[in-house]
Amino acid sequence: MIDEKQLWQLKTRIDQAKVKANELQGRRDLLLQQLKDNWDCGSLQEAEKKVKQMTVEINEINAQLANGIAKVEEQLKGIGQ
Repeated sequence: MIDEKQLWQLKTRIDQAKVKANELQGRRDLLLQQLKDNWDCGSLQEAEKKVKQMTVEINEINAQLANGIAKVEEQLKGIGQ
């Protein structure tokens, strides 16, 4: 049988859990708002899709840079000879 002291302890724990849940919900809402404001993404799924798209674009740009550097190096070798 649960006595009055144990009930108060349970109530305190429940109240603390509610406060923590509200804090976490507020932080979640803030992060989602920042995601929307900074990256125009309304959800984590949209953000993940955008990250994948941006990763592809970065890889393409890196390949183009590597190509350009290789061409410049070849041209410089021709000048130095």
